[in-house]
Amino acid sequence: MRHSMTGAVVIAISTAAAAQPQDALEIDPVPGSAPERRAALELEPAGSYAFETDLDGAGEYSVGRVGLDLRYRIPIFESSTLTLGVTGQRHEYDFDGATGLAPGGDPLGGASVFGLTARVVHPFDDTFSFFGGASLEWAGEDGADFGEALIPAGFAALGWRVSDDLTLTLGAQFKDQLEDDVRVIPVIGVEWRIDETLRLTSTEVGRVLADVGGGGLGLVYEAREDLSFIAGAVFASNEFRLDEDGPIPDGVLEDDRVIAGLGVAWQPSENVSATVGVGATVWSNIETLNAAGAEIGDEDGDPTPFVTARVRILF
Repeated sequence: MRHSMTGAVVIAISTAAAAQPQDALEIDPVPGSAPERRAALELEPAGSYAFETDLDGAGEYSVGRVGLDLRYRIPIFESSTLTLGVTGQRHEYDFDGATGLAPGGDPLGGASVFGLTARVVHPFDDTFSFFGGASLEWAGEDGADFGEALIPAGFAALGWRVSDDLTLTLGAQFKDQLEDDVRVIPVIGVEWRIDETLRLTSTEVGRVLADVGGGGLGLVYEAREDLSFIAGAVFASNEFRLDEDGPIPDGVLEDDRVIAGLGVAWQPSENVSATVGVGATVWSNIETLNAAGAEIGDEDGDPTPFVTARVRILF
């Protein structure tokens, strides 16, 4: 499919991790600087709203998203860390007159994503670390068939600390698709401290600008110890199995987008942080497929503003 290749290219050149829940797996970017090796529980609620945008064929849509991630980090063996995660998301689409995507112009209403993830971080030494993991998610519209909405994925990557100021990540993710072949996505990341207050990052920008996660590239300006400003762009993607009694029975809707914007991150204490982001969805594509995987519709959306927020609590 046309936009699937576009998405893979964006991720290949800009992300250090498949951080989006359906891509499901975060990577600690810096060998030797993973979180303190103690058992810890992380709770992370997030939400966003993308305002109404016109489709290039007919109709318009807007979408609101909320999500909650729960992660439990456990030290294992002498130096490794195992992280187990549970993800829940709600996506509320509001289509009007999108007749190029579905009969009646309303291909999708409310959809949910529920996922389980497991990943391991193992430092070989102060220079190299291994990251690997897997996820299983259910992504479907209300009324979708349970067994037809499961999405397995896995990844493996190597982190290389080039110097105290530069770390690179290289690997691959393998992600099944609901009505297509397994997608192999290069995992390429960079974490570069340019000076005392400025960093180039391919992990943090996704957490700030995409409430459901995403791979991107951005600059972080550390104004003070507890306050940072971020500017960058993120690629994010979702796909959902559609209602078995809807206008495209047992079909699939795929939603890809590139988000650019500004954000602020505030960490009032060691265990609590919050981010707020604003900007625009500068490119978006909605594609619908029938139950056999044949294309029903393929529409690009006009640029539209968005807002997003996230809180992270460590117990």
